[in-house]
Amino acid sequence: NNKRRSLTPISSNEPNQINSEFANKFRRLRACARCHRLKMRCVFEDPAFESCTRCYKADLKCSMTEDPTIASAKSRPRKKTKLKDENLNPQSLSQIQLQLSELQRLLSHAIRFSKINDDFNHGGNGGSGIGGNGGSSGNGGDDGNNVASSMNSMKDGPVKPVPNLPWIPYELNIIKELYKLNILNDEDARQRYDFFINDLMCYWPCISLPEHYTYDWLIDNEPLVLLGFITVTCLNEPDLHDTLLYYLDGNLAQKVSITGDITVSLIQIYLCLSLWCSPPRKWGSYKHQMSLLTALNLVLCLDLGNEMHRNNQNVLKDSSEERKIVRAYMGTYACCCSLGLSLPRFKVVTWTPNHERCCQILLMGESNRHDRFICYYARLVAIGEEIFQFLYINLWQSSSLPHESLRAMMISYEKRMQKLATESKLLTSNSKERNLISIIYYQLLMTMYDYVVCRVLLRKDILTEVYLQTLNRLIKASEKVIDSFVALCEQTCNFPTFFYYRPMHALVALIRARLLVKSQDLDLEIDVENEYEKVSKALKSIGSKSKVAAKMTMILSRVSKWMKVSNKFNKDGATNSMVDLLDELGKEKAVENIR
Repeated sequence: NNKRRSLTPISSNEPNQINSEFANKFRRLRACARCHRLKMRCVFEDPAFESCTRCYKADLKCSMTEDPTIASAKSRPRKKTKLKDENLNPQSLSQIQLQLSELQRLLSHAIRFSKINDDFNHGGNGGSGIGGNGGSSGNGGDDGNNVASSMNSMKDGPVKPVPNLPWIPYELNIIKELYKLNILNDEDARQRYDFFINDLMCYWPCISLPEHYTYDWLIDNEPLVLLGFITVTCLNEPDLHDTLLYYLDGNLAQKVSITGDITVSLIQIYLCLSLWCSPPRKWGSYKHQMSLLTALNLVLCLDLGNEMHRNNQNVLKDSSEERKIVRAYMGTYACCCSLGLSLPRFKVVTWTPNHERCCQILLMGESNRHDRFICYYARLVAIGEEIFQFLYINLWQSSSLPHESLRAMMISYEKRMQKLATESKLLTSNSKERNLISIIYYQLLMTMYDYVVCRVLLRKDILTEVYLQTLNRLIKASEKVIDSFVALCEQTCNFPTFFYYRPMHALVALIRARLLVKSQDLDLEIDVENEYEKVSKALKSIGSKSKVAAKMTMILSRVSKWMKVSNKFNKDGATNSMVDLLDELGKEKAVENIR
């Protein structure tokens, strides 16, 4: 301290001024030039001293602006931070290796999938859904491009699974994994889900969804349901449809047949797949029927119609699990009953008081338009089931009824159907379902009259007034089915696939009626050719927008053969020849043979 004190002061004449100047400069710079370079603390014991403590000890001239040692200074290497042991533990290394393997897997899958895309036929990728620009149906390229991945494929080639598609573990979120593989992206999937809700399901809402079933909710909570809804919008894009179906069918099989992880949500998927599906590759809607019967099996295995759900006294909320169960239960009944009325061998459900109770539950509380549709549609086909039960099951009893009693019975059924249709308000002009419900309504009447004419009133030697009236009603109901279908095609092309068969069944009923007229020399004129032309034009009008419609046009061409031959039948050969003719159609069991 004494040595430092002996420093010669800068000046002693104006101490206050010096102190003030030093304080201002030190306050601004905080250190001399040398301490600043060394990044060390600079200390002046007194403003009157010429050097800071550090420079004084080094016998250097201290300066606030110039470093006297800058010329001989050497840069010091920065100290390397040693890796801590915890960064090198085996667990961290294994995580890094897993991440690298996953990245390699995704890259290889993406490359492989892009190669598969190059090999596939790209002709169907123009549309954005069922109603998109699908073009006309055909082979669409060489045989390699036309290989189908399932029976539900839109392609006509041989059915072979696609083994080269990337494997997605079942426990992962299927939608998010499809995003990673660039098979889908968020924007496209969101648009397809909106298309399903606003352009498909609104016309035939046999699947009633709660309000909280938004795209964002489904992708996190029910990704497989979302994939099911998206898949049915891709019927105009055979490659994408096959790819999504490959993953969807695999996950469904895993849940239903392997793990037994069955839920009500799976019923929604199977109902969806049974409604909007590809036309049959041959005569037989195998995949449509299997999907629907699988939905029924799940309903039975889960015991959805049990007493707990039927006798629930609480008003069910829209988002409640109980309402979801009742919706699936009634939706499955309605679809299965409709199939059974067209194909009697699929008569697998029966209307009971339990179903009526479930309808009442659905119509109470937070009921939506789709709930109302399911209830009234189920009640409508239940009347059809009752008619079928009386005419088909009790054939001997109905055949023995007096004709007037039989007519009274048919009028009674028709009035009940009219009342139900009026109450439902589904046939009003602002109802999107009106043409579809109209087809079902007149189909039930057509089936009833057809059955009465062909199986009940068999006394051809006595042509009663009831017989002639029923035959006339059969002709009018068949024409109404066709008119409703034509109106439907003008409205949309996004209706369920099974509706394409309804006008074909009506044409066959008209062909059969014409045979009966010819065989009995009745004074009736049935212009089947005109009705056929209506259906043909309707299918062609939507064939450019729907691959399903284009494929059904080819199936319709088979009906033309029966129509042409039936027009040439004479009285002696009509019935026997029709048995042979309808034998081919009988493979589909779409109509019954004349007995």
